[in-house]
Amino acid sequence: MNKCIFLDPDGVLNVERGDYTFLPADFRIIDGVPEAIEIIKKAGYIVIVITNQAGISKGIYTREQMHICHEILMEKTHHLIDHIYYSPYHPSFSESLTRKPDTLMIR
Repeated sequence: MNKCIFLDPDGVLNVERGDYTFLPADFRIIDGVPEAIEIIKKAGYIVIVITNQAGISKGIYTREQMHICHEILMEKTHHLIDHIYYSPYHPSFSESLTRKPDTLMIR
């Protein structure tokens, strides 16, 4: 059996700005995160990031901009994150069970 940890990036892995973070200049990894991810991996866990990205459906930013921030996250954590799943939906624009707190993204 595999052990797995699911992490939301905003305020856990990257600095929560209180607004959408989609520009590389604004995307800052919290101090100690790379070391923490390394400890989690050494303990035998699969590391999965799950994130709502409603700004995509709202037209605030693009998937490409989001992917660039995710690439920065992967680089800063030495590519130890096993996968990043995201939901680009927002109830005001498009319904989806993949949005947290629903569970489809995790399943």
